[in-house]
Formats: sequence, C-alpha cells, structure tokens
Amino acid sequence: MREDSKGTVEGKNYGYLVIGFILLNIMQPLLGITDIFIGTRFVQGDIRETIKISGIAFTVLYWILGSVKNVTIIYGANLWVKDDKQGSIGVLIRSLLIAVILGSVVILLKKPLWFIFMRMLPSEQTLEQEVLRYFSIIILGVPFVLASYVAGGWALACIKEKNVIIIHFVGQFVNIGLNIGLAQKIEDPIKGLALGTLYTQILVCGLSVGYVLLKQKALLKMIHKETLWKIQELSSKLKMCGNILIRIGCVLITNYLIVSVIKNTHAGLCGANLVLLQIKCIMDYVYEGIANATGVCVARNRDLKQIQILKDIHRMTLKAVMGLSILMVVLYSLFRNEVTNFFSVTENIKRIAQRYDGWLLIYLMIAGWGISGHGLFLGCLETEFVGKSNVIALVLCLGAAIAAVPILGNHGLWMTLIAFYMIRSLLLLGYEDDLYTRFKQWEIDDKDNVD
Repeated sequence: MREDSKGTVEGKNYGYLVIGFILLNIMQPLLGITDIFIGTRFVQGDIRETIKISGIAFTVLYWILGSVKNVTIIYGANLWVKDDKQGSIGVLIRSLLIAVILGSVVILLKKPLWFIFMRMLPSEQTLEQEVLRYFSIIILGVPFVLASYVAGGWALACIKEKNVIIIHFVGQFVNIGLNIGLAQKIEDPIKGLALGTLYTQILVCGLSVGYVLLKQKALLKMIHKETLWKIQELSSKLKMCGNILIRIGCVLITNYLIVSVIKNTHAGLCGANLVLLQIKCIMDYVYEGIANATGVCVARNRDLKQIQILKDIHRMTLKAVMGLSILMVVLYSLFRNEVTNFFSVTENIKRIAQRYDGWLLIYLMIAGWGISGHGLFLGCLETEFVGKSNVIALVLCLGAAIAAVPILGNHGLWMTLIAFYMIRSLLLLGYEDDLYTRFKQWEIDDKDNVD
C-alpha cells in the first residue's frame, strides 16, 4: 500500500495520523490534570474534587461539540486529496465559524449547564460555589478550544502538519507557568488556576488557528463570501452529526448509570466510580484518536471505490486498537496506585476504586473496536450504522441493568457498561458486511460507466 495522488493507506502514514490525533485529543484533559497537580500545592482543601467535577462536565461538552472537528476532518481530507484545495479550505473556515458560534452559545448557557451538571454529578453542597467559580471561568474557553481542535484536526488530516501538535505541547508548559504564577499572586487560588488555563486556551487557539491560516493564505484569498456557506454541505453535515450525537448520547447515558444509580445510597462508592470514569475518559480519548485516523484514511480513499483499500484500513485499525489496548493495560497495571492517588486523596474512595478497577482492564480489551471502529463508517459517510448500533446496544444494556444491578450491585453496573461496548463492537463488525456490499456496488457501477 503506497501513497499516491488519490490518497494513502500506507501503514506509516496511518501511524502518523493515529499518534497525531491521540495527542491532539488528550491536550485538553491534560490542562485539567495540570490544574489538579498545581492546585494541590497552592489551594487549601481538596481541589481535586472541584476540578474533577468540572473536568467531567467539560469532557461531556467536548465530546458533544467535538462532532464539529470529526466532520471537518472527513470532508476536508476528501476534498484536499481530490485537489479541491479551495473547497477544503472552505470546509475549514465554515467549521471554525461554527465552532465559535457553538462555543458562544455554550457561554450564554453557563448557568443552566452548571445547574444540570451539579444535579447529575455527585458532589457536596459545600463544593458548589467552588465548582461555580472554576466552571464560570473555564467555560469562557470553549470557543477557543473548539476552534483549536478544528484547526489542528484539519491540519493533520489535510496537510499533515505536525507543528500544530507542537503548539499544543508548548501550551502545556505555558499553562504550568501561568498556574503557578496566578495561583500564588491572586487571592483566590481556584480563580488563579482557572485563569491560567483560560489564558493558555486562548493562546493555543490563536497560535494554532493563525499558523494554519497563514500556511494557506494564498487559498484564503480565493474564498468568496458568496460561496462561504454551502447549504447542501451543511445539510449533509447535520445528518452526519445527528448520528454522531446519537452515539454520544447513548454513551453518556450508560456512563451516567455508573454514578446515578448509587448517587444517594453510597457516597464512597459513587466517588470511586467517578474516579474510575475520569480515568476511562482519558482512555476513550486515545481510542477516539484511532477513530479519527481511520476516518481520515477512508475519506482520502473513498472516491477510489475499492473494497480492498477499505479492508486494509480496517485491518490497520484492528492492529492499532489491539496494540494500544495492550499498552494501556500494562501501564495501568503498573501504575494503578499512582493513578488513583492522583484523582483522589480520600483513602476510602481510593480503596473502593481499586476494588473495582479490574473492570477498566476488561473495558480496555473489549471496548476499543466499538469506539475506534466507527471511524470506518464516518469516513464512508455511512453514519446511520453508527447511530443504529448504539441505540440497539443501549436498549439491551438498560434491560440487562434492570436484571443485574439488584443482584450484583456495583459490579452489575460495570458489567452493564462493558456489555454496552461489547454489543456495540459486535454490531459494528456485523454492519461492515453491509458497508462492503455498498462498496462492491460502487465498484460495479464504476466499471459499467467505464465500459
């Protein structure tokens, strides 16, 4: 498999995309981890709980709003490889504008969102004002985070530009310096930490978006206001985003079960589950990076309409999922104490978390394909399979939860979560036959047209 003018399915290029998208995806969670690390040294009390609750809230928001990035890389990569570079730049500009608009709407909905998350997530009433102080500042960075995600994703997918990742890495070190300085200088250290992260998000956004646009300034001059908004493309994107949002909604419901069922009955167990969910979210960002890379590779080669290329990409995706799953199992097994200690200082919560964290190891060996495999369908623009598999898996798992939780308790909750990802993975593998059938028909139609 070699790179040509139509696209690439070469293993080296796929690996480059996987690493690039994983690094891009985890940059935002790393900012929250930095806040925890610095905050424990400058804030009295348990800053971990404040940032942990806000961190999960923003993880949910970025999973939902990140659909803009996912759609951008698919459409942008497909147009770029067809030498429609002006069209690909148009996709980038439109997506950046949408990111800013969506981010601004989120800021306007700050109070309702905070109220919803505080009711959904387990927390003490004494923490609510601390969470609100941190949340109210961090939420101002949503438009900047979304815009930097869009620009970074487009740069990796279309022009293979690694400097955007370097910009994000530099931002991590800037964030450390700002957090230390502002946490010491400002009377309210929580506000100082939040401001340090916000300033970093604005800086990274300005540098990454500015860098990408400057690299393509010649093409930018060719974009006209009259052609900036394409209704047909927006309609297609909305349909695609709809199925992605169905997927995210089903995932959020199954994850919410882990804390909601026991929220009012066992505070320690609920806190432990929250710690494990936060660790799981970081693992999910890794798998999402594989999905992004797979979607880009399929989008680059979609118009070749060759089923063998699709199968080659499928094989590389499975290898990446298996390799990274084994790596994460080994790393977590070696550093499980350090990881749980980082996310909680309460001995009871840490002890309970370690009693149930074996489910995370099972999760890593089962869930990978269900998360990463949807990139295959995304790149083909056949997202209805993704939405359908998630809905079926959710319905079956809710039924399983009703039967398992009264008998097995918290183990039943985690078993239900694992079952959801396993069923979804199996359904997506089954739907691949339908995807291949459509590809075969495209090949036949192309041959008929040539004849």
